[in-house]
Amino acid sequence: MLGLWLRSGGLRAAQSDAAIPTRLVPPLIFSHFLLAAAGLILWIVYIIIDSDILTWTAFGLLILVAILGDVMVLRWRRSRNEATPEAHLPIPLVYVHGLFAVTTIVLVLLTALGIGSRRSRRGLITPGGPAAGTRASPAGVAGCRRLSGPPFH
Repeated sequence: MLGLWLRSGGLRAAQSDAAIPTRLVPPLIFSHFLLAAAGLILWIVYIIIDSDILTWTAFGLLILVAILGDVMVLRWRRSRNEATPEAHLPIPLVYVHGLFAVTTIVLVLLTALGIGSRRSRRGLITPGGPAAGTRASPAGVAGCRRLSGPPFH
């Protein structure tokens, strides 16, 4: 989408003396793109080192990216009938981009909350004990409490 905006003359339209103005200013567009790219890099680092703080940092970054994206969508909707560079963005592309963004935010939130991970399933030891994150034996582990329910197989 950034490439389409640039090819449609988005940067030229952002200049103060441009004949056709743009509602999407370069700082807004480039900060949305760069923060999203930083979030992707952060997520790749999270996958490699599996640190919980990175999931919450990525989630916070995605919320900021989503806010910037919402501002751009509102500006884009107002300019669709004008001769602006962003009017050339295909409507389905914009909405599919938003759908993927919402899906990404939900999946990152579920990951940050531990929903669907091995750590959240029944039969595991709760964090804080000497064997945190390990599978509980039927007798339990000293210093840890077993989560209720049967262990998974």
